[in-house]
Amino acid sequence: MGNSSKVTGSSGLMRSINMKIVLNIILQHEPISRTEISERAGLAMPTVMRMIDVFLADGLVRELGKGDSSGGRKPVMLCVNPDAYCFLGTDISRECHSVVTDIHGQIKGKSQRVLDYAQDADGVAAQVRENMRRAVAESGIAAEQIVYSGVGTPGIGFKYIGEPSHIFSFWSTADSDQLQQKLDIGYPTAFENVGRLGAAAELRYGVGKELSNFLYIYADEGIGMGAVLDGRLESGHLGIGGEFGHSTINYGGQLCYCGNRGCVEAYCSSPALLREYRTLLVSSGTAYREEDLTLFHLMCEVESGNKTAMQVVREAGKALGVGIANLINIYNPEAIVMGGELSQTLPLYAESAESEARLHIFLQRAADLHFFEASVDRHAEAVGAAAVAVEAFLSRYCER
Repeated sequence: MGNSSKVTGSSGLMRSINMKIVLNIILQHEPISRTEISERAGLAMPTVMRMIDVFLADGLVRELGKGDSSGGRKPVMLCVNPDAYCFLGTDISRECHSVVTDIHGQIKGKSQRVLDYAQDADGVAAQVRENMRRAVAESGIAAEQIVYSGVGTPGIGFKYIGEPSHIFSFWSTADSDQLQQKLDIGYPTAFENVGRLGAAAELRYGVGKELSNFLYIYADEGIGMGAVLDGRLESGHLGIGGEFGHSTINYGGQLCYCGNRGCVEAYCSSPALLREYRTLLVSSGTAYREEDLTLFHLMCEVESGNKTAMQVVREAGKALGVGIANLINIYNPEAIVMGGELSQTLPLYAESAESEARLHIFLQRAADLHFFEASVDRHAEAVGAAAVAVEAFLSRYCER
């Protein structure tokens, strides 16, 4: 997604990669002139002009008019046409969120629903398809204007020893190929792990546009990570990298649903916070109602200054910070972007994570990094799925 220097190789490969570089430059710096594109891309002006002519003919790019000039002729400014193509993004977890966006990530329509995981794969897929179609209908966008779909799911085929009614039980045994077929509603579709969707959204639409190397920490029902290295979202061999939630921070510690002990997720996810909150309430003899053991209730208790609730959130944040420090020591990123519901609704959680992470960074120079709150905070994961769709579409478009 990020800019890179021109590439040499076969003429077809050079053309497709350089076309994508030019498109990304326009998206990131619009309005922009042909001259500035040429300078940023390191490509000859005739090459850039031929590419722009193709984009204009396809309606993907449009001319805005004349820009300012320090002398000589005023340049014609270009931008990507937001009305040319739209994209469908779907984030599947306990709830399903679907959005229709333009190429700039602006939401045109949305739909969400709680999924009933008591149903089989056909039933779950049918619920997701219905939610997708509702988002398309709500957008008012003609179906043919939507050119690509992105879908984010929890990992598939992982170890699981927890309750069979839990959503992760469904995903641990799901058949990836069959599920992808069942989620087809007529658009080419790119699939991604839900933990990386926030990174995709920030890279294309948020603070990540100005960063070459950053880690996105997804703290929610589970704990995930998206790594952006040299301007590209990394997935690892077979596309299953970044399982930060199942790295160990306490060998022999709390049992995780994956069967291992001491995983980050076993201490830092929303179920882990509620488990610890219940434990402290029981040990202190404090009366509570089972229906109050929700993340919203915990958030309210923290805001009201409840010391027990604050202790739970602070300790979970500190545990996350230890894990983040491990990542910083390995990756040496420019920045950490904190996303997911826990980071966004519990500032104490994110602040504790940052403070603890900074205590455990090994090299002093590596501590010179920024912690950012996720800037794409409205349906971030679904918008990230749309960003994955944009990336796949641009790659296909430039490879024609």
